Amino acid sequence: MRTLVAGLLALVVVPALGQSLPAGFRRTDPIANRTLPVGVFFAHDGRVFVPEKSGLVWVYQNLLDVNPQVFADLRDRVHDNWDRGLLGFALDPGFPEMPYVYVQYAYNGGLFPGSDPVPWVPRWPSCAPGDLCGVNGGTDYCPSPPGDTTNGGGCVIGARVSRLTVSGGVAGDEQVLVEDWYQQFPSHSIGTIAFGPDGYLYAGGGDGASFNGHDYGQWGNPSWPDQRSPLNPGNPTDPATNHGGSLRSQGLEIEAQYNAAGHDIWLDGAIIRIDPATGAGAPGNPLATDPQANARRIVAYGLRNPFRFTLRPGTGEVWVGDVGENTWEEINRIPDPSQPNPVLQNFGWPCYEGRGHHAGFSGPICTALYAAGDTGGRTRQSPPWYTYVHSGSSDITGLAFYTGTSYPPQYHDSLFFADNSRTIIFNIPFVDANADGIPDAPADSGATAFYGGGNATAVHLGTGPGGDVFFANINTGKISRLSYCGGGCTNVAPSAAVALAAGSVAGGAPRTVAFSAANSVDANAGDVLAYAWDLDGDGVFDDGTAVDASRFYAADGTHDVAMQVSDNHGGVDVARMRITVGNAAPSVAITSPASSLAWASGDAVALAATSSDAEQGTLPDAALAWQVYREDCLAPDFTGCSESLLGGFSGASTAFTAPDAAFPAYLRIVLTGTDSGGLTDTREVSIFPLTAQVTLASDPAGLALAFDGGAPSASPSAHTVIVNANFAVAAPSPQSLAGTQYAFASWSDGGAADHLAHVAAAGASTLVASFVAPADLSLALDDGATVVLTGRRHAWTITLADAGVNALAGVAVASLATAGLDDVGWSCSATPGSSCGAGGSGDIDDVADLASGGVATYVVDAYVRADAPSSVGVSASAQVPPGYANASPGDDSASDVDVVQYDLVFRDGFDPPA
Repeated sequence: MRTLVAGLLALVVVPALGQSLPAGFRRTDPIANRTLPVGVFFAHDGRVFVPEKSGLVWVYQNLLDVNPQVFADLRDRVHDNWDRGLLGFALDPGFPEMPYVYVQYAYNGGLFPGSDPVPWVPRWPSCAPGDLCGVNGGTDYCPSPPGDTTNGGGCVIGARVSRLTVSGGVAGDEQVLVEDWYQQFPSHSIGTIAFGPDGYLYAGGGDGASFNGHDYGQWGNPSWPDQRSPLNPGNPTDPATNHGGSLRSQGLEIEAQYNAAGHDIWLDGAIIRIDPATGAGAPGNPLATDPQANARRIVAYGLRNPFRFTLRPGTGEVWVGDVGENTWEEINRIPDPSQPNPVLQNFGWPCYEGRGHHAGFSGPICTALYAAGDTGGRTRQSPPWYTYVHSGSSDITGLAFYTGTSYPPQYHDSLFFADNSRTIIFNIPFVDANADGIPDAPADSGATAFYGGGNATAVHLGTGPGGDVFFANINTGKISRLSYCGGGCTNVAPSAAVALAAGSVAGGAPRTVAFSAANSVDANAGDVLAYAWDLDGDGVFDDGTAVDASRFYAADGTHDVAMQVSDNHGGVDVARMRITVGNAAPSVAITSPASSLAWASGDAVALAATSSDAEQGTLPDAALAWQVYREDCLAPDFTGCSESLLGGFSGASTAFTAPDAAFPAYLRIVLTGTDSGGLTDTREVSIFPLTAQVTLASDPAGLALAFDGGAPSASPSAHTVIVNANFAVAAPSPQSLAGTQYAFASWSDGGAADHLAHVAAAGASTLVASFVAPADLSLALDDGATVVLTGRRHAWTITLADAGVNALAGVAVASLATAGLDDVGWSCSATPGSSCGAGGSGDIDDVADLASGGVATYVVDAYVRADAPSSVGVSASAQVPPGYANASPGDDSASDVDVVQYDLVFRDGFDPPA
């Protein structure tokens, strides 16, 4: 059902059928003590590669090696959680002469190229004590929130297919070929990469959707939006108009039906066929002329979780195991995409499961697919070749065609497939009743259980030495081998290996080339090995019988070499290799950029190269591979650097955009030219950034500011930055200096307190953060009356209060009496810690010092003239000291005006106005 790899560790196991192997078969475990192995792969020189889900790849020199070495370590970039991890691995068909291996892994980083932070850090954390990683079977963690299976959550990631260059027997530089496969939830991830007979690379991925319900996008993660799903033309919670979740597998149909500008084609639920040097869609693919790069890659889609697939030997057919939902598991057949006019295959998920319509999805995408029928091709569903029903947990986790000769005849050319949850390996015999060359499918649910039980928890099936079926047992950590030699027999066929003898090279003709089979081994102690060579390519092993052999090649050319090893009990294995005699290594040169180029973030950096090869002349674009690395350093002399791959490119002329980067950082550019015989030449150039000096200053000076995530420090501070690269500045607020508290007001570039800034040109510049001291000063004025009498004195009270955190020294206080008031005077008193003037005649013109929480009380006293106008009064104002900002500026002034009542007794010699 839902899980494939790590999650299987916690599943309830369905009782297995056929737990014993058929008579004459035996299981051995030539490799053990691995942690969550996900496959086993054999090179013709005898080496054996075992990838682990965490991102480690181990290499064994042969099947008897008990001291393996780490071949590659990708753990820093692999998201190993639940069913995610390093799940796909492939050797170049010409390996080791072509020094490349390929990996597919869930990427613990951005969703697409260019979305990673600078400097790079994993998006999701590694396991810590108390995390549930051990239960979920991985070394990485999905914290809550968002929660790995929470609706509306999910630790969102993408995935990569990459080429690793082998040097010194270990994997080196990574060239990312494809980065895509949006995954919200922790299953339905990626799984298999494999080469077709034409040399193109296949890869697959699941829908990245929830396995806890019918997911059509209604559970989008708001923190990590689905940037690889199409726009939703209607209500995002309406299954009729939302196109996320499982419907990502119908991305080509969504794009075709809605044809909306800007809709990306993505790779969820698809099988792709690509150029292994560039990642571009292979020529001849069904949509090879489509304007979108991903569409040009796709040969099949409409799959839920195509975790494992294989190619049928002798053909280019792709056979896909698609993990079903609640009822059906599927095996789907993709006809050879390399043939002329290949038909694009749509296997129907989520509109179909098995051969029937899926009741949980009924929107317009599925309605259109149902109407189109089941005849194959775009907008039509291609039915599964075989499907089987289940009522409990079930998932197809490996497929392999048997092409050896040691198994009984009924197994020749048959298909083996594994169901991990049911712990069964099944077999489907080869039947071709109509002689069309295509295996006939058995009746649904008609496959025969071949082997079952706890030792059959396979997550990868393949064939190896002797043609035997091998599988990776993720639960036991073993690589197991299924051999046949008849009743009571315990013999295991030897493992053949062929390689160039030490010191021998396939150089220019005439030349004698030496070969060695010394790495051939036999697991049975005491067995005697015999060797037979086919050095002339005629298919007959009659060109030598020693462990070593050689052949004189008079002319240049490509030659096939085969070596057959047999033991004294009838066990046989064959190893093959291809050499190119007369091949001289190519020569390449980088003509752009020059090492003197100073780059700014966002600059277009041109890549240009020349090449020459004695046999080919100028190398084709596909043979020129560029890798651009960002070196993030610790010291300004560019030492103590850590490296991250920015991207891979191909061709004699191309370009890339200089990244956002923090000083000190520089770019290392590597060019590798590979000729048709697998020989290489590598050149590299480093280019350094154009820099500027930026000073962070504060007003007032001395306040703390933070630069690019560092701790705040007193300003001013000077920093070197890369021109046009973003850097973070922060003005902590509030903060205190010399006993005064300050609040952020503005940056000189107009940014918020915390924001990204950049410098647009080389040279020196200053970025100033302005602060103000907050004040909460209020002034109230009242005389307790509404009427005043002429000929008498009257008083007004002014209350000045500091309710803020800062003391206010130097508050300017002023008052103004209106006409009609004579003999004006004032007095003042203040609370402890505050002070004001003692008083005087005339209007107030005073400076008060107020403690935080302090109050100054002013009294204005005046004589109301007999000839006063109809109203008289006093106004007052206060002003905070320079550098302070009042929280409520309207509260620092007031006025009080009263109506004048004329007293005729005290006329003072004047008559009241008429």
